[in-house]
Amino acid sequence: MKELLFNLHDIFLFVIIYTCLLFATFSVFATKHLLYPRLFFSAFLLSQAASSLYALALWGDGFHPWVVVNAPWAFEVLELALWLEAPLLLAYVTHSLYKPSKITAKALIYLLPITLYLFTLLMVHLVLQPAQDVAFLKFLRSDIAQYYEHVRNIIRLAFGVAAYLVLHNHQRKINFAYSNLDTLSFRWLKFLVGAYVLLKLWVTLYVVIYTFVFTVFGGDSINLSYFDLMGSMGDYGHLILVSLVLYFGTANARNESQINEESLNEVQISTAENEQDARPSYTEEQIQRLKNHMQRKQPYLDCNLKIEDLANQVSIPVKTLSNIINREFSKNYFEFINDYRIAEVKTLLSDSNKQTQSIIDLAFAAGYNSKSTFNRLFKTATGLTPTQFRVKQLNETNPAATST
Repeated sequence: MKELLFNLHDIFLFVIIYTCLLFATFSVFATKHLLYPRLFFSAFLLSQAASSLYALALWGDGFHPWVVVNAPWAFEVLELALWLEAPLLLAYVTHSLYKPSKITAKALIYLLPITLYLFTLLMVHLVLQPAQDVAFLKFLRSDIAQYYEHVRNIIRLAFGVAAYLVLHNHQRKINFAYSNLDTLSFRWLKFLVGAYVLLKLWVTLYVVIYTFVFTVFGGDSINLSYFDLMGSMGDYGHLILVSLVLYFGTANARNESQINEESLNEVQISTAENEQDARPSYTEEQIQRLKNHMQRKQPYLDCNLKIEDLANQVSIPVKTLSNIINREFSKNYFEFINDYRIAEVKTLLSDSNKQTQSIIDLAFAAGYNSKSTFNRLFKTATGLTPTQFRVKQLNETNPAATST
């Protein structure tokens, strides 16, 4: 067999397709936790596989003629993947951070890309009626297609930036809503969103340069080999993105602690209001209810306690509870809960009946779930390491034991 079936570029695309399909399947069935994030992540990977298959259908020497003759509809179907990938990424990031909630008008933004694409598809078929089977392919080969690609790229970049802002705003507020930050890992999401935005910036730059050269110098002056090279580099970057995403996705723990988005927004609003409004929005009875609950029920022993959990326990709205903590205790929620945990650990370390128990076991019993974080917070609060504090307390309660 002397005829070359696949070139190196085709093989790269095949690898992307296979890898995305494999890990999309793995993501769906690997665990039973956090269903929606897994589904959206799998759908995002499937969109990446479809995008690579689309590139094969458009540019693959061994595939393009076959698709034109046998499956011309594939161009329209696979083009849809380019419009869906960014909304799927945003949905994945959002559902990784927040619990599922009721659908609101804000969710309609997810329908914008597919609406624009369907409108474009409709107009293409209305204008290119004589050759319905290849209408969309003819549109892609026309000069106006570059402006269509500009719109598509801007939409994808906008959704990528939106995903970054969702992640950034959530991370900025976590001290006001979580009592333990060690269960929260944002490295994976940061890398995924950052890599996606960089790749789409490259694709956008490639089309912008093409349009600039086409507009200023005319289509005849364009050396397509340079732009083909830039397009191929984008595909190679796509393979690198998929490979690194899968590597970091398996090597880094994903965030498995979620909160209601409304609760987090209320906490942030109440913090801002504290700086402007001098009038408290709570009663003395609510303050005392909170104090009594913290002393009697010791909810801080739960390492996963969030502000919405505590609000439900004391029957106080999240916004009001945040106001109480900020105003009456001059702390954010994380600091408020940490003070109780530090006090609990100090009590345990001072108990002579628990001298045989390890310090880390006592820390975990008090609500911590990370040795390094506990040691740092304890040293900050007391000026001593846990070991130094325990020895000091032993010396004070039983000096004879240490002297011997």
